[in-house]
Amino acid sequence: MTATTGVLAATSSPLLMTIGFVIWDKEWKGSAFALNMFKGSLASVGFLLLSVATRLDSPFSSTVWNPTDVNYLVLSAVIGILIGDAAWLEALRIIGARRVILVDTLKPFLSALLGYFLLDESLNAWAYVGMVLTVVGVTVVSLEKDKGEASADVKGETEAEVPADKVKWRDGVKLGYFWAALNVILDCYGSVLTKQYGAAFTTWEIGLIRFGSASGIMILMSMSFIAGGKLSRREGEELPVHVSMSLMEKGAKAGVGAGAGASADAVEGETGDEEEKQTDREWFKFPVMTLKAYLRIALGVLLVTFICSALRNYALFEISLAMALTLGGIGPIYSLPIVWYVKNEIVTRKAVFFTFVSVVGIAVLCLLGMNDSENEE
Repeated sequence: MTATTGVLAATSSPLLMTIGFVIWDKEWKGSAFALNMFKGSLASVGFLLLSVATRLDSPFSSTVWNPTDVNYLVLSAVIGILIGDAAWLEALRIIGARRVILVDTLKPFLSALLGYFLLDESLNAWAYVGMVLTVVGVTVVSLEKDKGEASADVKGETEAEVPADKVKWRDGVKLGYFWAALNVILDCYGSVLTKQYGAAFTTWEIGLIRFGSASGIMILMSMSFIAGGKLSRREGEELPVHVSMSLMEKGAKAGVGAGAGASADAVEGETGDEEEKQTDREWFKFPVMTLKAYLRIALGVLLVTFICSALRNYALFEISLAMALTLGGIGPIYSLPIVWYVKNEIVTRKAVFFTFVSVVGIAVLCLLGMNDSENEE
């Protein structure tokens, strides 16, 4: 296997993620927490089966499953999947997808910094040129898709003209940027831990450890809320962050760092729909849906949580961390033709132009940005 296969894995994973998020956006009726719990649990079964199948002679050998390595991979799951996702959701709630997208542009460059100091990886000048072009293209395409959404910017309004909800948003904007930056840091460092301590494992075993431990923790959380009888809340009490986030908000992450390009808005107030209120109160439980709906969600799990995650894990060990995370964030480029076909959304000339800019950046990054050591692998 060469670095070329790593590049192919990194560039194809956002496409699968984009398709999966389109499916989830249409079908999922529960909370983001419940979706994370469902997809992590289901994908772990597949990872378990393939982990055993690929090591039939000695599955779960103690020489491979070193407790130290396993513990650090679990830590990477807690950092990147549990805490990182919660920070991302909170950032979306406070400042909205457009600003989260802007903060997320720091990820390739932070990963380059961490790769240099913690993984002894170095990039040549062409790699940075390719990263900049790719990030600029993806960011502009993401913002172009999202520009029609409601903005919480209140600049230029007098205090008397600003509605109370906007004043509240403005007062918390710094905290929103903090959560967005924290998500970027945790996501990058979680990837560093995976690369540092996952070399002895197959990509299926890494997925089993990370998603198995994360989903296990979420199942325990869900069971604790059910056992505690916390099925209702006091009138006027603010719900936890995972409760009020719709799947559209979850889909935005694929456009920000995992590749779907869906837009999201801050949650404002309670809805008058009793069914939605019930879903909010039971955010830690799977929603009541038809079998066909769950089968479609399972298809999304196959594409996103199973195949996409396996490809991203594989790419981490074939190319540099910065290159893997940069290529893993090009989902908005894929989302343009998909949402045009599925949702009949208008694609602007500006979006098409910066898609071309991003493609040029990817070409520069992959053809000229790899060091000789990577090309010789």
